[in-house]
Amino acid sequence: MVGISNGRGGRQPALDMTTVVNKIISFTHSYSIVSPKLYESHETDKNLDENGHFNGHEVYERTAKAFLEYTLNVAQRWIGTPSLVEK
Repeated sequence: MVGISNGRGGRQPALDMTTVVNKIISFTHSYSIVSPKLYESHETDKNLDENGHFNGHEVYERTAKAFLEYTLNVAQRWIGTPSLVEK
């Protein structure tokens, strides 16, 4: 989950969204995973242009790319994985 803020405060939106997604998965009796990693996008308007290109601090770009790489690696582990529970 990613929390976006124009100041400080991206953590709370990410935590809130994690709770909502977990409740939806549970309520619908679905099977899924939710990544434990959160990305807090602080001062987003200063670090990304209107097209989503990096134009700010190097640390912002590095941490955003690390989050994306982690998230894609977690997703890749679950693509095509057979069910461990027989119905």
